[in-house]
Amino acid sequence: MPIIFYIVEGLFRVLKINVGLSILKVIFGVVYFSFLFEFLLPQLSEKYTADWLDVIMYSLGGFLYFLSIKILKPHNYD
Repeated sequence: MPIIFYIVEGLFRVLKINVGLSILKVIFGVVYFSFLFEFLLPQLSEKYTADWLDVIMYSLGGFLYFLSIKILKPHNYD
């Protein structure tokens, strides 16, 4: 998740959109990836499997990303 969030942050910067990813945007990203990869895709194809441990890892990655931006750039985020 941190890699995805850093890519999104870079795209926002290129497109001149508000660069800061708030906690709500990070939570939305975690929920979106969890829903897409752990619920929807396994329902649509047998190639994919649902694994709740992945959801925990998505959450941990989102938390680590947000923690890193709070430590590295404390003045940019709420």
